[in-house]
Amino acid sequence: MAKNYERTMKVGDTGPALRVCVKQASDGQAPDWDLASARFFLLQIPPYGSDDGVTELINAVAAIEAPAATSGALLYDWQNGDTDVRGRHMGFFQVTDQAGKVETYPEEGYIWVTFEDGAV
Repeated sequence: MAKNYERTMKVGDTGPALRVCVKQASDGQAPDWDLASARFFLLQIPPYGSDDGVTELINAVAAIEAPAATSGALLYDWQNGDTDVRGRHMGFFQVTDQAGKVETYPEEGYIWVTFEDGAV
């Protein structure tokens, strides 16, 4: 997966699902995620100049697209309320393998997700 991934949606939309493909830098192949689990995190960035910290908007179970050995895709199906906070947010996936080792994707940077107002 590239360092940064961009996604823009309208506030309140719950589709399509967020889908990102991960390839290992060493050989370009999909990671071995047999028996692994995944979570998706989305963080709200405080306004410029604010002393407020980052706010966690989403910390939820994500899916690993089957067959994981060939697709290398992580999926998050948006739920009602997930896309209600207008603005640009930082997201990432964490995958825990069967041995309990945790890896974060993207390895550098974030998945930048923007929720913008729709036409009324």
